[in-house]
Amino acid sequence: MLGKLPCRHLLPDRNDVAGAFGDFGTFAPLVVGMISVCQLNPANVMIVFGSCYLLGALVYRMPISVQPMKAIAALAIAGGATMGAISGSSLTIGVAILVLTITGSLEWFAKMTPRVAVRGIQLGLALTLVMTSIRFMRKTGTMSVLGIDIPYYALTILSFVMVAALANNRKIPSLFILIPMGMGLAAAQEPFSKLITIQPSIPALNPEISFNSVVTGFMTLALPQIPLTIGNSVIATASLSLLLFPNKKTVTVRKLGFTLGIMNVLSSIFGGIPMCHGAGGLAAHYRFGARTVAAPIVIGLFLVSLGLLYGKALTAILNLFPLPILGVILFFSVLELALVARDVTRKYELLVAILVAAICAFVPYGFLVGWPTGIILGRALERKAQPLAKLVNTAGTSPQIDC
Repeated sequence: MLGKLPCRHLLPDRNDVAGAFGDFGTFAPLVVGMISVCQLNPANVMIVFGSCYLLGALVYRMPISVQPMKAIAALAIAGGATMGAISGSSLTIGVAILVLTITGSLEWFAKMTPRVAVRGIQLGLALTLVMTSIRFMRKTGTMSVLGIDIPYYALTILSFVMVAALANNRKIPSLFILIPMGMGLAAAQEPFSKLITIQPSIPALNPEISFNSVVTGFMTLALPQIPLTIGNSVIATASLSLLLFPNKKTVTVRKLGFTLGIMNVLSSIFGGIPMCHGAGGLAAHYRFGARTVAAPIVIGLFLVSLGLLYGKALTAILNLFPLPILGVILFFSVLELALVARDVTRKYELLVAILVAAICAFVPYGFLVGWPTGIILGRALERKAQPLAKLVNTAGTSPQIDC
């Protein structure tokens, strides 16, 4: 599973540094929301998150992502879930994925899931996240900076123009401007001394796990997350990694299952939150410049350092980051995820992908319903296409046949 890490790839260039923070638009609002609403220990959350990024760098040797599980995060924030329930969901989903991986069932699910179903799941996730990004960008009111009221819509427009203008600029990654700008605006809201106050912390074992919390976490949080995890975090991530890094063969369904399961079991023990290897996160890192293993090392060391040095000050720091800037970062990251569906060209496959995406995004427990729906319809299309393919092979080239 592990391999050598050439030293030249451990030294990040400016694009790897920018790409390391490419998933910040997804990471920050979900993680800060869970820390604030569910009263989690921010030091533990950050240290565990950063350690898992470093684990991913060691195993995959490429910019693999580590994200909060979105369905669990959304449900936990909406319902004010307890630390025990969150840890229970992390433990149960980690054990479930490990069992599926060890028994080979995870690879079976991957083989049974047609490409059109995977693309539908990715589009559904993109729809879900783009609605979140638009909500952030539409924030009303003003931000007072040094006595000057700056309209939030002005931040949205300025950030949007910056990312669009620097879209193909490898010398000046847009996040090199957006992140410092957001942190600068945040620093202007509080005394600088408060922002840099060091509060050393070390991760402590989680005392909240009990049988009842495990059952509650599984039933209320983990169950609706499982199809999204298998579809997006495992199957879609393996597919996207081959598309973005065709020369890299380190990302496989089996490896993803093992690291995902191990990450979540460890997270439940040390008071972290449920995590996954999201296709959206991989797309975001890539979109903002990440190309080598240096990117996950940078973000991993950054998060571990924050957790060790700042502890509870982290919530205040992240809460100050302007939502419109986060929304723009998230919006452009989502576009990268949605664009992977461009390889769905046949009209019937496109209709299936759109249907699956709509179910995932707009139906309660949508990913639990959309995943099997995509499998059934996708397999039906494949069976329909087989006799047409044989006809094409028999007749030679036949441009009139559209399967």
